[in-house]
Amino acid sequence: MSDAVYRIEWHNNLTSEDESWLRRNLADSRHEEFEHFWRVILSFPDGVRIHDKWQDLVRDGVGLTTDSEKEHSQVWLTIRACNDYMQWVDADWLKIADWYRPGSTPERGISAGELYNKLLGARSS
Repeated sequence: MSDAVYRIEWHNNLTSEDESWLRRNLADSRHEEFEHFWRVILSFPDGVRIHDKWQDLVRDGVGLTTDSEKEHSQVWLTIRACNDYMQWVDADWLKIADWYRPGSTPERGISAGELYNKLLGARSS
């Protein structure tokens, strides 16, 4: 799965600064809703630049039909990596989140309060 995440990042044309800008503005958007986020993107020059950059990447993949053509398209390679990621999550879902099995109860780790009290107890000893 980490390989798929790496390939998703590798094949897109956004810089880490672009991704950071998008994450920050999505988090600041009202309830992280698309409509508000879209208006934010369009209201900043950086947002329009990132949008245009992504559209150029997608446009390069439009109309490609053969596997050999898609093998050289960054957008198709990104789609493949996303597909691999989703297939691996689906295939190993019960390993990833086994507490979702019917009738099972998730194990809970130590709470923040318990951890803090344990730390205080260790310091006072």
